[in-house]
Amino acid sequence: MCKEQWLFDSVLWLLPVITLITGIITLFYFLGTKNYNYWTKHGVFSNTPRWPFLGNLRISDLPKSNRDLIKGIYDSFEGRGCGGFYFLTKPVLVVRDPDLIVSILVSDFTHFSSRGFHSNEQHDPLSKNLIHLDGPPWKQVRPKMTAAFGINKLRTMISDMDNFAAKTLEQMSKHSNINAEDLSDKFMIDVVSSCLFGINSEAIENPESAFYEVAKQIFDGYHFLVHVFVGYMFPAVHTLARMTVARSQVTHFFKKVTNENLHLRKSEGFSQRKDFFQTLVSMKETQEICKEDNGGSKVCDEDFIAANLFMFFSAGFDSSGKIGAFIIYELAANKEMQTTLRDEVLRVLEKYDDKMSFEALQEMTYLEKIVAEANRKYPILMVIFRKCEKAYRLPDGGLIEPGINVMIPSSAIHYDPKFYPDPEKFDPERFSEENKSQRHQGSYLPFGIGPRICPAWQFAILELKVFVARIVSKYELDLHPSTATPMRLHPRNFLLSPESDIIVNLTKV
Repeated sequence: MCKEQWLFDSVLWLLPVITLITGIITLFYFLGTKNYNYWTKHGVFSNTPRWPFLGNLRISDLPKSNRDLIKGIYDSFEGRGCGGFYFLTKPVLVVRDPDLIVSILVSDFTHFSSRGFHSNEQHDPLSKNLIHLDGPPWKQVRPKMTAAFGINKLRTMISDMDNFAAKTLEQMSKHSNINAEDLSDKFMIDVVSSCLFGINSEAIENPESAFYEVAKQIFDGYHFLVHVFVGYMFPAVHTLARMTVARSQVTHFFKKVTNENLHLRKSEGFSQRKDFFQTLVSMKETQEICKEDNGGSKVCDEDFIAANLFMFFSAGFDSSGKIGAFIIYELAANKEMQTTLRDEVLRVLEKYDDKMSFEALQEMTYLEKIVAEANRKYPILMVIFRKCEKAYRLPDGGLIEPGINVMIPSSAIHYDPKFYPDPEKFDPERFSEENKSQRHQGSYLPFGIGPRICPAWQFAILELKVFVARIVSKYELDLHPSTATPMRLHPRNFLLSPESDIIVNLTKV
């Protein structure tokens, strides 16, 4: 081939590539400029993006951790109720004002009823969970799920929780120190599996427990983070690539567990169980709930059961497991606090003949403060997302149009000195009745507020209380020399977690 022909062919090959790249840059520039004009027009944000197709954030600007990034965005709008920034090509409304937070999450919820998460229900069975559902399907299932965690049902679960606490103490008696996160995770896995699904996961006693093994895979790596990011920013790409909430082996596991449990319950009679899994089964079987939605498919089918088994298992063990580990760390690091709690727990348990009950837990007021402060200092989900569904007028007159994403930086709010002086300090007295009464409802958001609050939040509080109360009643906790002090948090995990193991020495009391 002559040199001229080779050059000509090369130009023909490069021309469409150059055209495509130019087109993409032009498109991103147009979208970025459009977003800039949108925020300027509505008076929310007035700084020109440095790079329109990259939004306001450049790689060189990114801080060392996700939590610092959220705090930086929050601090950049100091003195304002809300502000806007560009996440790539999409405008995002950042809300700081607690009154506006309550309006968006509670009083004006109909304008912001969606979380804005994208899912591929046709190809992803686990996407039919309560977090991803929106619109009529969400409205159909939410009341039943909330009722499944009513106080009377929670009362009946405490004895099971205490049985697993006893197994936890038995395992602790074999060691001089523990990995707090590992211990807490296993307790939560067994509690959730038994109390909600009627399944014995054996995580505490069996190091090869199938539930424990799959639990480690759910948030390991960046699969879930990529799913959220791509679905949030590029829903068309998310659909085209058939991206899923979890890895295929995790999906297979929960579908298998669902099918096995359904067959078991059918053979023994569905009416024998009154747990959360049975609530999901009833929603599938009851025509009043499982009616055809607008797309012609049932909301409540076997995929729906598997999806919500997955979601409540994930949230129940991972979020609560990490909080449990953080509480153990804080008690080991603050011996006076630990002694005060132990005295309270032993006094109350003596009153109730060492029986853990709902009433006994209600009397452990210092324990209540410790759990609340742990959820303040270590908010596992650092950001709450909503999507505007109906045009909304801001207090200053600005208009938020449908499709705009809303970000409520809960972790930054929990560290705002205006609400929590000396926020890095672990101080349970922040949650005394007097201090709680003086603090705005919109400044404490570990589980969210309003209609989309976590339906199992009281269940999560109870399992934490039982876990912590039983441990401090039997053991004195001290930080092992290998445990980092102060606590170092993982810089990039989607959910707040410790960067290294929390090892605690044990001494029987």
